[in-house]
Amino acid sequence: RKSTTKGNGKDLATDGQQPTVRVHSPVGPQKVLVAATIERWIAQLTSDLNYDELLIFFLTYRTYISAVDLCHLLICRFHWALGQPSSKQDEMVRRIVRVRTFVALRYWLLTFFAIDFMPNRELRLLLASWLNTLKRDPILLKHSDATVSFSTRLSSYAKNSDSDYFPFRAQYGN
Repeated sequence: RKSTTKGNGKDLATDGQQPTVRVHSPVGPQKVLVAATIERWIAQLTSDLNYDELLIFFLTYRTYISAVDLCHLLICRFHWALGQPSSKQDEMVRRIVRVRTFVALRYWLLTFFAIDFMPNRELRLLLASWLNTLKRDPILLKHSDATVSFSTRLSSYAKNSDSDYFPFRAQYGN
């Protein structure tokens, strides 16, 4: 790993994978993602659980990608994590990605429903369709972790968010 020091307390490090900056803070050096494709950024967000990174991502992603395209990428990431593992290590990685992708989707729904989902019927329909299909997908039965309840819980979050903004729809079923 090569490292070059810049005069402001940050190190620029490259290892051929992704450019990062190590920021020295009172708790020690921290890695910060500097550049990535949108797919790589989503892979990073769904591999490490960091709510600050999630917030930054969901505040800025609109500059790079549409909400519908982002939803498709998160769905693809979740389905990748449902795939057949090649080893015990791969099984653990996929389980972590499933949970963290669920966390990212839940965070997006709960925090940015009014911004992204309310004005975008296509996005709401895409998510609802996927969740309804996922509930009936036999691949979920192959997983002994909480994966089976993810679609039910996400559906519940979506319905609750929707009823907060459309109280008459929840009351009268419109």
